[in-house]
Amino acid sequence: MRSALFALLTASTLALGVTSPSLAAEGDPTATVTFPDITTLNPDTTDYVVQVEVDGYDTVQARWPSHYAEPQTLDAHGGTTIEFPRDGSGPVLVYGCIASACDEIGVGPEVTVHRTLGLWPPSRTLRSPSQATALHLQISWRLPEGTVGEASWSIVPAATPEAAALTEGSGTVDLQADWLGEVSVPVDLSDLPEGDYLARVDVTADVDGYGPLASAVEAPIVVDDTPPSITAVRLYEDHVYPERDYYLDFASFSATWSGETERAYEVLDGDGTVVAGDTFVHDRAKWYPRTKYPNRIDAGVYTLRLVATDEAGNTARVVAGQVRVTPKKRLRQVVTVRQMSAKKVLGGTHVDRCSQLRSPSTHGGAGSLGFASLTRCRTASQSVVAAGFGAYLPDSFTPTQKTRRSRYSGLQISLLGGPARDAGRDPYLVMAYTDLHDRLLGKRTFYEGYGRHDLDKLARGITRVVRHDRRSDRYYVWWQAGLAAGSRYDLQKFRIQVKRWVLR
Repeated sequence: MRSALFALLTASTLALGVTSPSLAAEGDPTATVTFPDITTLNPDTTDYVVQVEVDGYDTVQARWPSHYAEPQTLDAHGGTTIEFPRDGSGPVLVYGCIASACDEIGVGPEVTVHRTLGLWPPSRTLRSPSQATALHLQISWRLPEGTVGEASWSIVPAATPEAAALTEGSGTVDLQADWLGEVSVPVDLSDLPEGDYLARVDVTADVDGYGPLASAVEAPIVVDDTPPSITAVRLYEDHVYPERDYYLDFASFSATWSGETERAYEVLDGDGTVVAGDTFVHDRAKWYPRTKYPNRIDAGVYTLRLVATDEAGNTARVVAGQVRVTPKKRLRQVVTVRQMSAKKVLGGTHVDRCSQLRSPSTHGGAGSLGFASLTRCRTASQSVVAAGFGAYLPDSFTPTQKTRRSRYSGLQISLLGGPARDAGRDPYLVMAYTDLHDRLLGKRTFYEGYGRHDLDKLARGITRVVRHDRRSDRYYVWWQAGLAAGSRYDLQKFRIQVKRWVLR
């Protein structure tokens, strides 16, 4: 078996048409292979002839590795035209064979073969409106820059393709493919009613390096002038605050769409100019107004319009509604404090026979209350004075992704009051939140002098005490206060502090 070095020297020298004297002197086979100076060709109009001078081999073969095909036998002393089995690209390889063992004795330059322009119909049926001016055909290879062809076309009924053409014409075709790998053939379908047809297109062009090439294509086509439909349109938000804070950041919308359509939305300003828009896939989508340049949406009222485009290019537009955009407002958490007289938030009382609920209190003041135990008699079992209090919380925003677990937080109720002026020894008052099951939560006993007395701040357990009034759709809290055993205590005001969400 010849060494790799021997094979390399043979291939390189003989490819240049030079016979190796050392091999001839040793009695080994000798070969000279000459390739034409051609890199592009149409084998139907141009011959690719390989010249071979070979001694010592049984046969000489040519192979074109661009395609798997049987090797072609070459004349060992003379020129042979290479039969390219089909279009493609690659070098021609020449082998010298003794029995079944073959040596590569020549490698030609890269050669690209094209017999046609490579036009073929798209993989799906073309749908087109009657006002269309072009048919889009696929092309299998990129022709040299600036290649222009001449096209002739005719349209026949799909049901009777043997019938005479309903319409026909000719025109110039730019054979540079677009990004979809398509070229546009000019046609005129304006005289055709809706229906199924067959388009026949013949294109010819003189292509640099290949000479005259042609392609004949038949493509089914449907003339469709019926626009798609958009029904059941719904706009879910009509006011948007586009700061990204999870509160009304976008306007969402939905619709029912007919058939296979491209779906899009357009946003129009007061002058009817489209200032935003995008395509989407599903039945429901969202518009996020931009808050930064260069596509910033200013404050104002905008019209949101849905657009459907079918495969034929027919378009339908339906207005979904108007959306007011208010930028520069963000959902923020703020602390709100309210003070109310004790009598104003009084909800219910329990006063035993030996006790009193005074108004005003011994410290005076409109709306103040005085709890006085054992003022009418000294029966210990009849000494209780208790009351329930309730107050609405200030409005907070509907739960969002940010607020759904914390519509309110940091609730704290405080009492402004203290021992009555006629209090005896050890006056006190018990106060607590009332949870949703009417149980006391966070109970505190106040002994201190006149002033502010705080219940514990509810950082996490606030959902246990905040109640919802469905009739007014407002939220409120309930708490209780009471005493017994001869204690006397004045309640001047209550202070409610809470964190809530506002838009500022």
